[in-house]
Amino acid sequence: MGLLILSKRLLKPEEIIGSIAVISLKKGLKFHLEERDKTVKNYIDLYLAKRYDQNEDEQYFYLGLENDQIEITHKNQLFYRLGITDQADYDRLMYDFSLEYLRLNPDHCISFYGETFFFLEDLEKIDADRGYFEDWCFTSLS
Repeated sequence: MGLLILSKRLLKPEEIIGSIAVISLKKGLKFHLEERDKTVKNYIDLYLAKRYDQNEDEQYFYLGLENDQIEITHKNQLFYRLGITDQADYDRLMYDFSLEYLRLNPDHCISFYGETFFFLEDLEKIDADRGYFEDWCFTSLS
């Protein structure tokens, strides 16, 4: 699964980190910045994780916040890719993160592989209807 954070305006990674720290505190996520490679200046890696059940492994993903933001068009609307994961098999953690992120940043969008797009109203509809379910991220509403 590749989660993308999209915005209609360009933002510096530093502007997004505050939202992610708030989400981490609110949802009980582990959160830390990875040591920055001095030769690579175009992104910052964040680590987010949570153990939902003591009998299961910790769910986690690395989120790369980008300085050089790629443009993505969805329904004739231009977005900038602020952050991306290239690995993330934990759809529960992605759901919790995405819903809280959009609640803090309602003008942003979450996409998976650039194929399914979720705005705040989409995730709130899923949350009100049935909440988290496996493969929620493949349910395109927008």
